[in-house]
Amino acid sequence: MNKVRGFIIYHLRETLVEILADIDGNDSLCRYLRARSRLRLITMTEEELQELAKLVAQHTNRPAETVYHEFKVKTMELKQASAEWLKDLQKGIFSSQKKGTSGRVLIIENEISLRKELVSVFHQAGFMVSAVSDYSQALQRLYEFKVDLIIMESLLEDSDGFKTCRDFRNTFDIPVILLGQSADDAWERVMQADADHYEVKPYQYQALIARTKAILRRYQSPKASRDNNIGFGRQSRTR
Repeated sequence: MNKVRGFIIYHLRETLVEILADIDGNDSLCRYLRARSRLRLITMTEEELQELAKLVAQHTNRPAETVYHEFKVKTMELKQASAEWLKDLQKGIFSSQKKGTSGRVLIIENEISLRKELVSVFHQAGFMVSAVSDYSQALQRLYEFKVDLIIMESLLEDSDGFKTCRDFRNTFDIPVILLGQSADDAWERVMQADADHYEVKPYQYQALIARTKAILRRYQSPKASRDNNIGFGRQSRTR
């Protein structure tokens, strides 16, 4: 019983820390503690739940049975929500396994309508797709998730796409396709940026998909050896 009581007191202490974090405006810590608190509530035994109800009842002048009943209802709601979330997650995993065999593509495009179009086209072609609107978001995404190929606009709002492409090639072991307008110096800048391909507007989506698949086939870095996007020098590629 002492062990159970100690566990419950620890749970209440963490709940208090969560409340203080919320008051201080520490949203990330608050979300983390709230999620951990809910998970702990779901996994509590009947004995632990009853003990928690007793301790709360003592400090709120309410009947322990009433508090216990409220906890039971809340626990059931959380379990149901968790079951639905898990079902959706499993669906997404199976869908990704089925449709995502072509590779993982990061799209960087600041024009919303075009970004949505690209996401839809690549998703339908069997790619796992992630999309962002600028360089800073892309950089964060590259450090958080595995990516096989980047498709990016050459005219980004927060950076020069050609320079950004060069930065990506110097830092990450990932091929890059640049999207842009026809210009006299475009191809020279593409070569300087070390891009794998430059697609000129208006885009032919089927041709872009085919080019993406061809680049991924040619790219020599074995996916199984990469736990993240960080490369150890560029791999030799045939353009």
